[in-house]
Parts: sequence; C-alpha cells; structure tokens
Amino acid sequence: MSDRVLICGLNWLGDTLMSLPAVRAFRSTVPGREITVLAKPQMLPVWEMAGCATTLLPLERGMAGTWRTVSRVRRDGCRVAHVFPNSFRSALLPFLGLVPERVGLPGHQRVWMLTRVATLSAEAQSGHQSLEYFDILGIGHAPAAQAGCLLNVPPDAERSAAGPLAAWAGGAPLAAMIPGAARGPAKRWPERHFIHAGRELAGAGVRVVVLGAPSEAELCGRVADGVGAACLNMAGKTSLAQMAACLRGCRVAVTNDSGGMHMAAAVGTKVVAVFGLTDPGKTGPMGEGHAVLVAAGASGRRDVARNSRAAAAALESVGPDKVVAAVRERL
Repeated sequence: MSDRVLICGLNWLGDTLMSLPAVRAFRSTVPGREITVLAKPQMLPVWEMAGCATTLLPLERGMAGTWRTVSRVRRDGCRVAHVFPNSFRSALLPFLGLVPERVGLPGHQRVWMLTRVATLSAEAQSGHQSLEYFDILGIGHAPAAQAGCLLNVPPDAERSAAGPLAAWAGGAPLAAMIPGAARGPAKRWPERHFIHAGRELAGAGVRVVVLGAPSEAELCGRVADGVGAACLNMAGKTSLAQMAACLRGCRVAVTNDSGGMHMAAAVGTKVVAVFGLTDPGKTGPMGEGHAVLVAAGASGRRDVARNSRAAAAALESVGPDKVVAAVRERL
C-alpha cells in the first residue's frame, strides 16, 4: 500500500478556501507525500490554483456517478482518507473505495465507516473554521491571519480577464463588488447599499467591477446598472480562475460573508466584508489588512436561516458610508 493520502474536499467555495491553509501545512510536513483530492467538479479549479494536490478526482453525481467515483478511489490506492465534509456520503465514498484508514468528524450516522474519529480542539471549536481541518489532518494549527496568498492565478486567466479589465480601468484604481452569497438574503448586504457605495467610489475616480456566479447575474446586473458608467459587470462571464485574476487586479473588494470574500482574500486582495448575524470570528476573511463591518448587537451565529428577517435587518443597519470609508483606507 502506498503512502498516498486522499482528502475528501468540501462542496462550497468558501469552505474549500478555508481548508487550504491546513492542506498546505499538511503537505509541507512530508514534502514528497502524494495527495489526491476528491471534490465536486466545480471546485477542482480551486484545487488546481492551490497547487497542493498531486491528483484531482471529480466527485460525480447520481448512483452511476457514485460507483464511477468509488472505482477511481480504489484504483488510486490511497492508504488514508481525511474526510472534511460532515455528510454521510463523504464518508461512504472512501469506505466503499476500500481506503484502509478513514478519518473524520462524527455525526450523520457515519461513525461506523470511520476507522478514527477526529475530535476538535478547544481552539478549533471557539476559533476560525479553518482550524477544524488542521484537527482532521492531525497537525498543529496555523492562525487564519497568517494564511497569506493561497491561490496561483493561471497566466491564461490573467491574459483573458485581468488584462482587459486593467485596460478598461485605464490606470484608475479598481475596486471589486461581489453582491451575491450562496446562503441567500441572510448573508446579502442590500443591493441599494452596494449601489450607493459604488456611486460614491465612482465619484472619487474609482472604477468598479461587479463579479459573481452565473446564478447571481441578475442581482449583479442591477447593481452595475445602478452604479453607472464607471462600473463593469462581469458576473457570470468568468471562470473561477478568471474571477481570481480579476480580483487580484483590484486593490480592494466589497463583499458579503461569502465564497467571493474568501477568494478575494486568497489572491491577496484586501477585503471590506459586511456581516449580519454570522460570526466573522468563525468565517471571516483569512489574512491581514481586511475590514469586517458587523451589525450592532450581532449574535455571531454560525447557522442562520436562509430567509431570516433578523439577519436581513442586521445587514441593512450597516450603512454604505462605513463601507466607503473602509474602502478608501485600503485604496
């Protein structure tokens, strides 16, 4: 049996990016170790840019896809699997894939499929989510503030996206706006606040680029239209690598508590992030120099209902003038 390690990756962009510091540290403990990452196809470009995996396996959907995935895991011949997600299926795949050692957190009726149950340290329970993956990998913690630049932007993404964006800006400072959040209204700063902030920045000579997933194109389009001629809408028009390239070309990014926030931080761009009821101590941007604006009296909860009115009201209470001031400090 080889010394190859399988990492069952997370399903969401923000979670995937928060796991990278641990995987990077894990690989550095044994530089020659081969690491296979199993992840959903839409997350594989993130792992490619991270450069800390030897092999990438796509996690296919459906019953037939599950068996094709299991077959690939068996052929890969990993000795141990570290299961990052908490779901039943994420533990089932290495179990059926005959990986001899399987490590993960308990819950979801899956303990019987694990050969070793990981326990979270007190620091991980109370601290940033990124620390959880260090515990699952069984290595010492590194503070989220020291995460540094996690992604290497491919040259072709630079040429196809960042280059034209810089040409459009014409030498003016660039600020990104990412109005979307996969969690929905409970994590979205109001679009009129984005528009207000964008207009203020445009009036100060800043060029604004709006970025987001294809599913967020309509929301992003309204924001871009509201900001006006000094704003370029690229939402739904970029790959993940191209989005990373665009973010790296910006001096600052205005975001929600979202995957886009973590991507901006992961390429070294300063972030101004608006949090409502969720806890920036748990899921805030990694690295240094960011600004996190939190609603007064926020509870700092980890899970907030998608359509929580309390969360929407908390986000509403963070005024655009505060965001604009934080952006100007970072331009």
